[in-house]
Parts: sequence; C-alpha cells; structure tokens
Amino acid sequence: MELLDLGNDNLVRLKAITEALEFSTVVRSQGAQQIIELNVKNGTSYMVGLYKTPLIAVARNFATAGTHFPLHRHDEWELLLVYYGRMVLNVEGKEIKLAEKDFYYNRPGVEHSAEFPEDCWFLAITMPASGHWPEGG
Repeated sequence: MELLDLGNDNLVRLKAITEALEFSTVVRSQGAQQIIELNVKNGTSYMVGLYKTPLIAVARNFATAGTHFPLHRHDEWELLLVYYGRMVLNVEGKEIKLAEKDFYYNRPGVEHSAEFPEDCWFLAITMPASGHWPEGG
C-alpha cells in the first residue's frame, strides 16, 4: 500500500538508508511543503509537513519496520496518532504499544524513544510548533 507518492526512486532510496548521520535533513521542498528525512538509529523515517503556525505543527510520518528513534525530549507537547501499522514507545522506562487508531500525548521535557515492529504511518502534532519540523503546505 502506497499512501504517499514520492516517486519510485525516492521510495527505494529511503527504504535503503540504514545508517544514522544527523537527526533530520530536508529531502525535498514542494512549494511551502517540506519532506524531512529523519536519520534514525536503525531503519528509515521521514515526515511531511501538513500545517504549521507558531502555535501548532502537524506532520504525516512514515517509519519502516525496524526503525528506532533514539531517546530524546521536546520542549513542546506532542500528540502521536497511528493510522497504519504499529509503534512501541518507551516513555520514562515504560513501554507503550500503539496500533491503528491509538494515540498518545507526551508532556514537554519527558524523555522518550520509539521502535517500529512493522511499517507505520502516523500523525504527529506539536504545540507550540516545533522549530525543527517541516513547513506545511
């Protein structure tokens, strides 16, 4: 199932990346919309900016099976909503499993990481907008 058409070559390239370099890099901009590739510990992940103002940012995210987001924290509130696949969050040492239609919100400053046992599509919302998130279209 292809939920976002990035072109066959880009999708193959994104799935082939496995080494972490930096946490995020802008891959491509389409007008006001940006696609950001997240260079994570294992696997491949990217986010597409859907909407961004100083008060809120909304991004559509994809992570391949086996992707691992390293332990990190935000200064913003973060809401995650899974709409395809599964993710496993580790929040302050507690494992939280999310599947389709599940959501989780994280308070500012709370350390968390994520693992993806299968390909996963999810929405992520930060309030206020996170400065390192992509611009929405």
